[in-house]
Amino acid sequence: MKHKSRPYENISEEEMNELLEKIKSHQIPEYLLQTYPKFYNNRKFVDLLDRNTFALLFSIFQKSKLEKLYLSEFSEKHSALQIGNVYGSLIKKLADKVTRHGNLDIIDVIPYQLHKVQQKLMNYKNIDMWLQDAKTPIYREYNTIGLYFVLHETPDTFKKYIIESTLKHIDEFDSKVVFIDYHNPHFLNPLQGIYKLVNFIYEPYAQSLLDKEISDFTVKAYKYKWEKTTIFGGIYQKVVLTKAPKN
Repeated sequence: MKHKSRPYENISEEEMNELLEKIKSHQIPEYLLQTYPKFYNNRKFVDLLDRNTFALLFSIFQKSKLEKLYLSEFSEKHSALQIGNVYGSLIKKLADKVTRHGNLDIIDVIPYQLHKVQQKLMNYKNIDMWLQDAKTPIYREYNTIGLYFVLHETPDTFKKYIIESTLKHIDEFDSKVVFIDYHNPHFLNPLQGIYKLVNFIYEPYAQSLLDKEISDFTVKAYKYKWEKTTIFGGIYQKVVLTKAPKN
């Protein structure tokens, strides 16, 4: 697929100006600075965490399986958007798969996170990246949009905005959206107590993903197809979002 860059037909001048102002100002959402003061914006801390060892620990040693499930939804001949940097080697694996014959764009709302992406992908072609938050509509055409552990770190209002943004893209370009994120563990999972306690302390926005389906964050859910796979006794989930088939 040839990479296209064109605005939605129905975007207003006011919306476009708002988008440009947001990108120009490089504003980091206040909730990120308050909830995760070091995790994403402190350079020394980020450099320490951006290693496969920590990615393995954070995923409860499910890193390889989760990444394999995620990457399976991307095609090497398509155009893809990755929303947010990911600690560890996933970004390079995604670039290896997509950029030989396709295009990969990456957005993040924190400048140093994009700097880390640039370090990882400095020798790759067919890549573009810029500062932008995930809830702002994307004005390029993609076959696949990926969000790898993004939703659980956003307040519920942001979850709704992010999902609505991806729905617009599906409507406009007939794309698919891939979510990897937290999930409510099965009641027999022996790790569920520790998992919920860690989330309660360190991930205050994750609980709603345990209480609800991702589709619950939009009133338009019935218009789309939601395919969910659970991983590691229900602790994680993969959701693939596409247009609902016509009757």
